[in-house]
Amino acid sequence: MVRTGKSGRYRYYACASHRLKGSLACSNPVAIRESQLDDMVLTALAGQLMTPERLPVLLSEARKHQRATSSVNIERRAAYALDAVCESKLLMRTPQKPFSTTC
Repeated sequence: MVRTGKSGRYRYYACASHRLKGSLACSNPVAIRESQLDDMVLTALAGQLMTPERLPVLLSEARKHQRATSSVNIERRAAYALDAVCESKLLMRTPQKPFSTTC
């Protein structure tokens, strides 16, 4: 369970049973600052995942993902731009410059 201190400035992870049901449900009142636990978890994961053997595969997969998402984003932006042009009626169709796109 995530809870905050009195000022609301700091967030802590704490046992939900202890917080909601009291010390009879859980006798461990320990709470750890959210940022501290997040750093510990991320450091442990990075230590397990970022090994010299796994790094080339991780980088390759990251590049594939980046290429896939960037092409999707380009297509999405083009569709938004076309929609914006169509909605604002900025398409100027003249006999000299016909557009083949539909709005």
